[in-house]
Amino acid sequence: MRIKRRPFQGIAFFSAVLICLVMLTPGRAFATGSADSIERWNIAMTDFSAGLPPPGLPPFVEMRVYAMAHIAMLDAVKSASRPYNAGFTSVDAAVAAAAHDVLVAEFGIFFGSNTPFDSTYTVELAAISAGSAKNRGIAVGQAAAAAMLASRANEDVLGALNAPYTPGTKPGDYQPTPPTNIVSAAGWGALSTFVVRSSA
Repeated sequence: MRIKRRPFQGIAFFSAVLICLVMLTPGRAFATGSADSIERWNIAMTDFSAGLPPPGLPPFVEMRVYAMAHIAMLDAVKSASRPYNAGFTSVDAAVAAAAHDVLVAEFGIFFGSNTPFDSTYTVELAAISAGSAKNRGIAVGQAAAAAMLASRANEDVLGALNAPYTPGTKPGDYQPTPPTNIVSAAGWGALSTFVVRSSA
């Protein structure tokens, strides 16, 4: 059986496709404008973690820092690409400042100033032409990083890692596993989540 389409159905379909394309184009434009910069920072942070002497950092600690850095970079790109900033603000400078400030602050909890991110920052900024666009980009990135760090300023990462664990007696309560009976990061579940409202 052949279904006959009504004229307005074709118009509605075409309109929906057109609206989607219009909505996606700005996002693709600003996202691809700084793809290389974001990729370089992603490589820098993951190479740093991979190069740490054993046992390194627990993966969930690294993932938290990675998430914070990437959210700050995303916010910096969005801000630098808004109509009143677009063309007058260096997206790459915004990305560099956002990533640098978050990574230095968060990895600094464990390593102090012994990280390569200051050097990476210097190299990234050196590749950007001096001027007001670069300066505006740096300011935008620093603001994005500051907002991200402030949103999680009350979290005690070291306390969460070293929190004592008291086994419960209910079904499903974790019991330490012999022979080491080690429980790591018993307080990690109390830290804020990134996507869902809570770990519960």
